[in-house]
Amino acid sequence: MIIDTEVHVIYRMFPRELDPERSLVEPWTWHELSGDLLVAEMDRAGVDKAFLISYGAEDLPLMIEGVGRSSEEFISGKKYHKAFFRKYPERFYWFATVPNPRRADCLETLQKDFEEGATGIKIFPAQINMNLNEPKLLEVVNLARKNDKRVMLGLEEATEKTPPLMSLLQQLDSEVLSQFSDVHFQVNHGGCIDPLSSEADAVFRMARRHDNLFLSTAFLGYVTMERGYAEDRHEYPFPTQLKRLKRLYEMVGPDKLMFGTDWPWVEDCRKYIQDVDSVRKHADFMSAKDQEKFLGLNAMRYLG
Repeated sequence: MIIDTEVHVIYRMFPRELDPERSLVEPWTWHELSGDLLVAEMDRAGVDKAFLISYGAEDLPLMIEGVGRSSEEFISGKKYHKAFFRKYPERFYWFATVPNPRRADCLETLQKDFEEGATGIKIFPAQINMNLNEPKLLEVVNLARKNDKRVMLGLEEATEKTPPLMSLLQQLDSEVLSQFSDVHFQVNHGGCIDPLSSEADAVFRMARRHDNLFLSTAFLGYVTMERGYAEDRHEYPFPTQLKRLKRLYEMVGPDKLMFGTDWPWVEDCRKYIQDVDSVRKHADFMSAKDQEKFLGLNAMRYLG
């Protein structure tokens, strides 16, 4: 069983009609990256299921502004993602991105998402400019708890205008994970700290301390879109990513890490099957048993 714990679908992004200088090697500038294409890629790579995380331009203002684009240049959203979740219910677990908790209809919107089949929620604290311990955000997590849903955190895009990344990690470690010890949390991008840096000790300690915390591992070291991600680009089998994954594996152990690709964000430089084979064929620092945990069994434990 292989489960990809972070994927999306995008109708169009940064379309060449608005910016003809964009390169044709960036597929999102000129064609759809749909759920149909994703399932075909999963079939070719031997991936059984995926966590389909819905978001649109309204959910990613800092990311879009950070690369000098406008919201009209990112065409996706919840409705688009749900269409493929409904078409392929046996392949996707749907996670709905949390709207700004300051909105009066936030909890009502999420309750409707749960009733329509969402497995859990995705929270971007920096994108909504909120600390993890703010009461409105804790109400969101509590709603997930009441509905027996899973929580996913994307700590990326933290800047000088948002709560600092290290503060968010501290709040998660010292308050949120303990307060909601019966809720399973997934933190994407391995906590958004390079596992090879000294700052990563905060993530290592937190992961070892809390049984309800899991780390997804797409683009380890990613902090902001402006600073870049996937440093290996097309250099298969992605040695920098493997080096970071090895460090995370050594410091956290085999039971907390989960495979993820963040498809289709690097379709301009490598294919989906390469991300899978990078682990399947080249992560020789993992035993066969631990590789099974990483590729799927830990995701099943996270789902419960």
